Amino acid sequence: MNYNKDDDFFGSELEKKQEEQAKQQQNAEQQYQQSQTSAEQRPQVDNFYNAVPQWDDSNKGKKPSRGFTIALLCIGLVIVFALGIVLGGLFRSGNDQILSDVLSYVRTYYYKDLTDEQWEQALASGGTGILNGLGDQYGRLLTPQEYYDLLNPTVETIVGPSYGFSFQVVEGLGVYVYDTVTDSNAYGQLFQGDLIVQLSNLKDANGNDVKLDGTPVGVINTDEVTTAQLTSVVSMSYSMTAKVLHEQELKTVQLTRSEIPASEYNYVEFYLNTGSEVFTNVSTSNVAGCTTNTVEMRSLDELGTNVGYIRLKGFDEGGEVEFQSVLQQMVQKSGDNLRLVVDLKGNPGGSVDVAVSISSMLAHERNLSQEEISSKNLVTNNGLRITNLSGRAFSQDYYTPSRYSNYFKQDSGMIVVWTDGNSASASEMLTGVLTDYKTAVQMGTRTYGKGIAQTAIELPYQGTVVTNSGATTNGPWALYFTVASYYSPLGNNIHGVGYTPSQNYNNLSQYSDLVTQTNSYFAR
Repeated sequence: MNYNKDDDFFGSELEKKQEEQAKQQQNAEQQYQQSQTSAEQRPQVDNFYNAVPQWDDSNKGKKPSRGFTIALLCIGLVIVFALGIVLGGLFRSGNDQILSDVLSYVRTYYYKDLTDEQWEQALASGGTGILNGLGDQYGRLLTPQEYYDLLNPTVETIVGPSYGFSFQVVEGLGVYVYDTVTDSNAYGQLFQGDLIVQLSNLKDANGNDVKLDGTPVGVINTDEVTTAQLTSVVSMSYSMTAKVLHEQELKTVQLTRSEIPASEYNYVEFYLNTGSEVFTNVSTSNVAGCTTNTVEMRSLDELGTNVGYIRLKGFDEGGEVEFQSVLQQMVQKSGDNLRLVVDLKGNPGGSVDVAVSISSMLAHERNLSQEEISSKNLVTNNGLRITNLSGRAFSQDYYTPSRYSNYFKQDSGMIVVWTDGNSASASEMLTGVLTDYKTAVQMGTRTYGKGIAQTAIELPYQGTVVTNSGATTNGPWALYFTVASYYSPLGNNIHGVGYTPSQNYNNLSQYSDLVTQTNSYFAR
């Protein structure tokens, strides 16, 4: 079994998708119900992240009827692990034979034949249903194709103009906007949580109507087409009009592809005004194709002199290197006067190793009593305790030497961390480290509340996979499930609770309010 707890914890790509999808489904359903007063406000769109989404031939075909989909789901809930896939230990000895019998009866007596693809999806739904029934909301049995797609995502950045937003299709409802690319045409027009309910006026690069099967597209109520059809249509377009449900109000947005400026930084956005120079990699004025700019959107020009700002997009490998590089340059420019804002708003998590590395730059033990340090075993020869992962099969502490003094000359009052309800997993781990060691003050709103960790285990069963290049090969099924809880340095687990700012700094959802309170805090 390929069990890699170091690499796969805290927001692997699947973990991010799972926790975001759960929140997005809930939010989208709420918005959709409130939009039912208008019959034309029905949803769906495509998956851009600084790129045109690629056509997926495997998704071609007519969308199955709702009744047939429900039937397959019901089958999936009882067909759990085909081909002898059994979760050892989850069922009492002998009872797992029930699942084998159910599988045999369905294969023999179900009233209609199922295609291999339908059968595979039913099996995956069954495995997922077992894990969810045990209370593991993140658990999934992955088909070989799903597991391949997880490990080999389509390249998101290509050469050429882009609309500049990413999405997730909420089945039966529409398209939930996941994020927008900084300095793209969508930036400032679409926002995380928006629901796109209709597309129209789709034109190609020559200004001609986009056609589907030889017919001009016209208006698309996005829940009436398949994801593959929608992706194909939008990928052929150069401009379009979108009806968007934003904060329970319907608005119309004009979108046009534009070239997105390249950046040498992939994981961080930063800003610092020393009084004599501005050090930044974000836009300070509107670039071509963009209706706003980052400094304006986040009120960064209102931050005090020598207050550095670093936004972590995610805890991806390489993010710690960029964070350290930017922080070191800020120290060189501001010296002992540097104060730092770490922006974790909207950050769903990532690698535990990246979170540990960044924690080492921002934490130390000197604000705690010797009794606290000793009783919690916070300092050892390996450095500062960052987190503990505990499950039935293992328990592991993560320690790292503190590098705080390389960047800050005072033990407290130097760092502010901004959070919101989408700050999850590794973001919460970092927030817990900084607040436990009292090296930072949290501002914003309560974090998501994810204090458990998952891993993926390959199973010894193979299935057909279509690779990104279109080739057909075999790949393994995989089990993705929760294996541990994680704890802050002082032993707190925030699963289902999250981290909430103190009263003076809570309920700050707007950047302008965060900037005001941050300046006030640093001016004390």
